[in-house]
Amino acid sequence: MVGRAMDEFGRIDILFNGAGIAQRAPVVELPIEDWQRVMDINVKGTLLCCREVAKEMIIQGSGGNIITVGSVRGYHAHEGGYSGYGTSKAAVHYLTKQFAFEWAKYNIRVNCIAPCMFWSALTEPVLSIEESYNEYVSRIPIGRVAEPEDFVGVTVFLASRASEMVTGHILSVDGGALAG
Repeated sequence: MVGRAMDEFGRIDILFNGAGIAQRAPVVELPIEDWQRVMDINVKGTLLCCREVAKEMIIQGSGGNIITVGSVRGYHAHEGGYSGYGTSKAAVHYLTKQFAFEWAKYNIRVNCIAPCMFWSALTEPVLSIEESYNEYVSRIPIGRVAEPEDFVGVTVFLASRASEMVTGHILSVDGGALAG
């Protein structure tokens, strides 16, 4: 990925690192292979992408912006079988802070967007069921789950000069879910 970006554009200024999966089940029922797959994709995938892009940004010498994607589940435990997913997103939050600390001297800013439940191919099977949708919405004071468009403004802000003094921040896009 990094090689292809460098070949095509000659430099990397922004990384939006948003790949992730979820395997929900009570921890005593979750096969360790499924738990490990979540860790490999959500944590190791974030680590490797950020590390390789940061190497290029350091060589370029002009800094850059890295945006990771965490989750409100990275803050609080939940009865819905989030042992793997929640742990992985808490790890992404920590990696974001660690990378921001390590790479600030290179003018590389690293921030994280932590959404509540939002519509995506990953969540559609759960959110398409009215009862399930209503359960999630009941925990979001703004009264709806997030839409992919809810990430646009936040992403543009974090990737722009408007946020030059923002690094190591976990920005919740959660409709107030963490407020109460």
